[in-house]
Amino acid sequence: MGHEFDSFVQSINATLDQAPDARSRTLAVRNLVVRALHSREFHLACIERLLDKIALGDGVRLFTSLHFDRDRLYSVRMVFWRGGLVANPHRHDHWTVTGVMHNTLRFCVFELDACGALVPRPIKQLDAAAGEVGYICTPCIHNVANLGEATAVSLHVFSHPRAGEAADTVVFALPGGAPVAAAEDLVASAAVRDRALCDCTPWLGALGGDRARVALARIFQAGSHRTKLHAVRALLALDPATGAAKARELADSLPEPQAVRLRSLCHAMQSTLSV
Repeated sequence: MGHEFDSFVQSINATLDQAPDARSRTLAVRNLVVRALHSREFHLACIERLLDKIALGDGVRLFTSLHFDRDRLYSVRMVFWRGGLVANPHRHDHWTVTGVMHNTLRFCVFELDACGALVPRPIKQLDAAAGEVGYICTPCIHNVANLGEATAVSLHVFSHPRAGEAADTVVFALPGGAPVAAAEDLVASAAVRDRALCDCTPWLGALGGDRARVALARIFQAGSHRTKLHAVRALLALDPATGAAKARELADSLPEPQAVRLRSLCHAMQSTLSV
């Protein structure tokens, strides 16, 4: 389980070891990400890796690292963009590859004026659906926004600076008070972890299959009561028997008024699914 992610990392390592220059490396890594994102098993492997990190006690952040290579100086990160979340424009001075894993994201490119201030109107805009992959191999100012209501997920392969080099990102404030990631999203916390787990449940429901069912059961075990309810909803659609069993388990852990409501909700869900 999860070997798809390990194979992906091995392919990146081989590419970075062989490519002659930054542009060649970036384009080759982009091709690897494109192929990976069209694999249902790779999506499941990324979620499983996130669950493994949580099981080991690793913190979950907005930008959660799934892998970091200290020798080749790159990381693979998964980002959960809540509905309405808009990142401040930021400049990447090192190559990076970004792909949309789930739902849709908007990417905008910005420029600076003659005085070095950010021009707030983007010079390029792209709405990317799941499976679409972009890249940066020269300095570029861009931002990412989720204009929908449902959480979107992206996968990033970041190149990092060597010791003594300038920081790999420079952030610019976007005039007009656009919403940005809250400070608490950038540090590891139980709240960010539970939100990520909740966001995985509809994604796993869409992926389907026994592997997704096992991952949902793991989320049920790892999460808060709210997270468990999200897992139950997805499980009832994938595997009604397991979903019902988990619903009863959750109801038994709740105070009686809440337990009664949950049992009624699950009964209604099961009735809808059986129609």
